[in-house]
Amino acid sequence: MPETLSGVPEGSGPGPKEPFDLIDKVRREPVPAMLVVGFLVASALVTLGLQLLGAHSDASRDKLEGVEARYRAQLEVCAARNTRYENDFGDLRTSIEGCRKENEKLVSLQGKSGTEREQALAGTIEQLNSQLEIARDRHKLLTQQNEQLRLRTTQLALPEPRAGDAHREISALQQRINTLENQLAQTQVQPQTTHTVQFEVLTASGVSVKGDESKDFITICFSSMKAGAGDPGSVISSSVAEFTFWAAQANPSQPYAFTKTVRDLSFLDARFIRVFNQGGDGWAGEWISMTVDGKEVLTRQPLYPRLGPDPVGGIEKFTPGEWTKKAYWEADFQQVRRR
Repeated sequence: MPETLSGVPEGSGPGPKEPFDLIDKVRREPVPAMLVVGFLVASALVTLGLQLLGAHSDASRDKLEGVEARYRAQLEVCAARNTRYENDFGDLRTSIEGCRKENEKLVSLQGKSGTEREQALAGTIEQLNSQLEIARDRHKLLTQQNEQLRLRTTQLALPEPRAGDAHREISALQQRINTLENQLAQTQVQPQTTHTVQFEVLTASGVSVKGDESKDFITICFSSMKAGAGDPGSVISSSVAEFTFWAAQANPSQPYAFTKTVRDLSFLDARFIRVFNQGGDGWAGEWISMTVDGKEVLTRQPLYPRLGPDPVGGIEKFTPGEWTKKAYWEADFQQVRRR
């Protein structure tokens, strides 16, 4: 067996001890050496792949963080818009409350003279126009902002933040604008025809008569419902028109007349006429007459029999608290009236 430079017989040791022995082995045994080279190349490729994968993961994470930041920013924008909506709606509610108060002023003007009423109505109409214009502008602005918010939210595939509340508020605002327009149309200063309604009543007198010295206020009511056909709330709300006088002014055995001015005569189409007293000091009404613009409608219509505990007693206690004790007169107005 040939010896190597180290004096060890060739092939007798565990393996090459010098670099040129490895080279010689690689030259004589090429297959295992190629495996080593392949392993080194594969290791390098794996290392490179891991580096590329790590870079890609970092980029993906950065991209996701950017998207999340955009979503957060958009949600903050939505929250800010909702706050603005709530502030705007608060201002609108204040405006609507102002309109309601102006409407109450209109109601209080019914008993004033024509000149005072026209001056007050002119100022009220100007204020209503101003309030209406503000409400329209805010409604337009809120509608535009809500549409922009809806489009931007849709683009980001986010749920609409409180969009339903905004739509409901806008719908309610639109209804309020329509109501204001109707009120404005009704309060325009226009010449209106008035009608004179005159009533005449007689208080009975005598030792056996109850209620000939009543101090209560008596009501002549035109209604769409009979007093015995429903509960107190329904009966009271069914009133079409009411005219009141003080019983103390209607002296016994002396006809007492009083006059009211009205614009609307639709109460003449009411089904029932009723005379009642909410107080407990019964009134001994004998008969009632009525004219409209000088034309007779009722002529000494008897106020008997009473409806209640006593058919000839005083008219009294027409209140929910004493509903079972009420005494009143009632008739089918369309049957007893003159045509």
